[in-house]
Amino acid sequence: MLTTNINAELRAISYGLQIIWDHGFRDIICELDSQTTLTLIKDGVLLTHSYHKSCAPLIDKIYSYMLREIKMLVLVISCVNGTLVHISSLK
Repeated sequence: MLTTNINAELRAISYGLQIIWDHGFRDIICELDSQTTLTLIKDGVLLTHSYHKSCAPLIDKIYSYMLREIKMLVLVISCVNGTLVHISSLK
């Protein structure tokens, strides 16, 4: 299966949310190095977008956890110099 870095990040977030939910954690901090991944999580992916087929199911799974009692703070960290680029709360 061919994948993209965005698909891999969404998959990691999805699996991570499943693990933390199963272990009873509800307040989490998620660090990303991709503003695009955060945008897809926050805004969704259009049917016409090239990522739709591979990313929409993962984003739907992430949303299903966000509808539960999870509070997630997302930090976007620059992979170039490690500085904080953006902070977003997803609940």
